[in-house]
Amino acid sequence: MRNLRRSKKLLENYVCHQCLRQINKCVCEYYPPQDLIWLDINMQDMIIRLNDKGYTTWSCCESHNDATEPTTMYISFAWKYDQIDTENLPDGFKWLEQKRAILFEPPKNVTLEEAEKIKFEKLKLLSDWVDSLPDGATRIPE
Repeated sequence: MRNLRRSKKLLENYVCHQCLRQINKCVCEYYPPQDLIWLDINMQDMIIRLNDKGYTTWSCCESHNDATEPTTMYISFAWKYDQIDTENLPDGFKWLEQKRAILFEPPKNVTLEEAEKIKFEKLKLLSDWVDSLPDGATRIPE
């Protein structure tokens, strides 16, 4: 039973490559298994909203605390956009120009409980930032 719960939890991270929704919520009705995308469950809604607003995303990570140190939380974009004000990011986040990414480096040497608390605080800030971006993103030519 434990393996079944673990498998179901892992499956929640897979989304349709077209609509970016979990496979059981897909609106496309067609998703060949080889085209499924791994998308961390706590980032799925933000990534869908960004893409719906016109900000094409490239990759992301919600930060994972199952290693010895928490990993970086980030969203990277396929293009540069006029509407992303890199000077006004959520508290603790920075802009990495080379990767066109907003990221948060979690503190080192914290307990798992502290790391989880920080993670969900930063996910909320990131979600609010996504909401604040205007619709109709304008891509900057490179």
